[in-house]
Amino acid sequence: MSGAKWVTADIITFARMNQKTLIVQAAEPAIMYPGMCWLDTDDDMLYQRKNANNGWYTITKEELAYTITGLWTFNRGAAVPFAVAAGSLKVTNLDADKLDGEEAAAIVTNARVKAHFPDTLVNVLSDHNKAAHDALNIDADTLDSLDSTAFPRIRDSQKNLQLTTTNETEICAHTLDGTNRIMRVAVFFRVITATTIVTVKIYYKNVADVATTCTLVDAKSLVVSDYTYSPLIFEVKASNEISLKITAGTANQVYATGTIEELA
Repeated sequence: MSGAKWVTADIITFARMNQKTLIVQAAEPAIMYPGMCWLDTDDDMLYQRKNANNGWYTITKEELAYTITGLWTFNRGAAVPFAVAAGSLKVTNLDADKLDGEEAAAIVTNARVKAHFPDTLVNVLSDHNKAAHDALNIDADTLDSLDSTAFPRIRDSQKNLQLTTTNETEICAHTLDGTNRIMRVAVFFRVITATTIVTVKIYYKNVADVATTCTLVDAKSLVVSDYTYSPLIFEVKASNEISLKITAGTANQVYATGTIEELA
């Protein structure tokens, strides 16, 4: 019997028909030939015998579902590789709309992101309306070509804290990540109705990891006319926690405002 193609000398026999035409039945053919085609009526699948006669290729049909085990490469150049009809559901596990497997909404609330960005920026990312708030010239980690690290970053702040006791009271504090930073501390305070003595101290660890205390305001006596005190700025290299604390000689007579910023 000749090979895969029909030739003039071929005689029509059962074996030749099985090899060179399509066999239609539920069970796999008992005798198989390279290149033969078989329509499995049990699952409505179409198969073609491999050239080595050691298995079947599945011939796909658009009406049926398949599990693709081979690598399909769409070599389309600049053209899109495939299209999805409008209204189709999201493709499971495709992750085309994700970044490192996370949805955009999850990224802006992710703890790893929030640890490196102020809440104000997180809110902008989660609530940003492109049509109403166009982020002009924002490129990766730069703002108008300036890197984000060029801007002071508020690490903690407190507004109008009323000192209800004469004990030392913490206005604001920040725990660093262990890396030495240049920090700037500012404090404002005002007296309400009576003369008061005020002391302000800053606590931190220096670059040698030694606990250090610095007195910014040493027992300053403020009369009623001293409603506002000028801000005091102090820069330190801190390697752990930095905290700003204030003591008032008279309870309920002082309101304090403070900020801790990271400069570098």
